[in-house]
Amino acid sequence: MRVFIAATIAALIVTPAAAQQRPPTGIEVTLAPGLVWHGAIFGDDDPKSAGAARLTVAGLVRAHIHRLAGFTFEGAIEPMGITNPHFDEHLHSLHALAGVEIGRRLTVRPAIGVAVQVWTGRNAESGVGIAPAVGLAIGHRHRPQPGPGSGRWQFAHISPEVIARASMTHGTFSWMAGVQVPFTWRR
Repeated sequence: MRVFIAATIAALIVTPAAAQQRPPTGIEVTLAPGLVWHGAIFGDDDPKSAGAARLTVAGLVRAHIHRLAGFTFEGAIEPMGITNPHFDEHLHSLHALAGVEIGRRLTVRPAIGVAVQVWTGRNAESGVGIAPAVGLAIGHRHRPQPGPGSGRWQFAHISPEVIARASMTHGTFSWMAGVQVPFTWRR
């Protein structure tokens, strides 16, 4: 009985001290409009490439925001698509990538996942396909100064990033390279 009481008292003393030393964990949600060069190589026997500047929209969720590294999930869509130079079909990409964001001010985010490829057009063989995908983002976090009379801006920041994403499936290699500007509102 004495051992149980001593262990209970020790746990009550040590637990609050350990909890205060551990940094709080949190989740950060980001919306990131971007501008990329979306290119693709179509065809196995007679490869032809196509590409154009395109707008993208990404959503990013990061866990453990107070740590040097945190798990991330990113979903990015390029809705306009790339035209296949061989046939009347267009490739639209939606990337779903999981990774780790490393850094506090300067960040690096390698990620892997899938690209959901939506094929449209008169000669599209399949409507939807899935391809393995990789991504890389390098950015700089900038937290704005609090605005006059409002302390709420201390929870908002922007993080301009240079991004690259690529996916490959049978007969098609697709890539994006450009910039995006994530805007984050932290609670």
